Formats: sequence, C-alpha cells, structure tokens
Amino acid sequence: MKLFKILSERKYFLAAILSSIIMLVAFPLFQSLGNPQIWFTFIKPLNFALYLVFSILFGITLSVQYYSFKHKQQSCEIKSASANAGTVLGLFAFQCPACVPVLAQALGLGAVTFLSVYKTQLILIGIALMLVSLYLLGAFKPDAQV
Repeated sequence: MKLFKILSERKYFLAAILSSIIMLVAFPLFQSLGNPQIWFTFIKPLNFALYLVFSILFGITLSVQYYSFKHKQQSCEIKSASANAGTVLGLFAFQCPACVPVLAQALGLGAVTFLSVYKTQLILIGIALMLVSLYLLGAFKPDAQV
C-alpha cells in the first residue's frame, strides 16, 4: 500500500508523528484556553477515542499531502478540500463542555448549541473526510499502482 511506502520514509513518518503530536497538544489547549486539565476532566471516553483517531489521521493526511507536494503529483482541489473540511469539522467538534461558554462569546450561542449537540457526529464526519482525502491522494493503492 502506498501509505506504508510513504510512512516508511523517515521524513514523512516524522512529519506524521510531529503533526499528530501538535494536534494532540494544541486541540485541548485551544478549546480550554490554556487549561487542559479542565478539558481532560470533562471529555467522555468515546469522544476521547475519536479525538485520538482524529489526531492520528490528521498527521497521516498531512504527511501524505506533503509527499504528494514533494513528488509533484497531480493535485486535485477536492483532495485537499476534503482534508481541510475534515480538519475544520474536527476542530469545531467541542469535546469539552467546559469550553462552550468561552466559545459562545466568539461564535454565538446558536452556533455553539448546534455544535455541542452534534459534536460526536461532526468529528465522525471529519474523520470520514480525512479518509476520503487519503483515498483521493492514492494512499490506499497498492505500490504497483503508485
């Protein structure tokens, strides 16, 4: 599979790891305004598991896009658009109920209420969009088709 070939190269593997770690650290800091202890206190186990999957896929998607850019592969706007949409949906899927009042000031109560009610579905859609992006980038093709 092309994905394994890409991640077997040191620089792309490190890019995936580094961007996943950045997402793992930045997401709770962003949502809790610098107090991740609150975030980890209130997050539900299902949402935490989805957050881990989202962060790992974020790193892998970024690494595959980096590989495609470096190897000057023909790019399609829908490929990066689906990854970007997945990232944005994942970022706005509030995992922590303690974060809602602060974000309500920025986004408005109606938007935050909608996002809070559908947070699990939004992060699932974000994960699905990142998988679509990986598929469109050819990450799941056998090595012979690369």
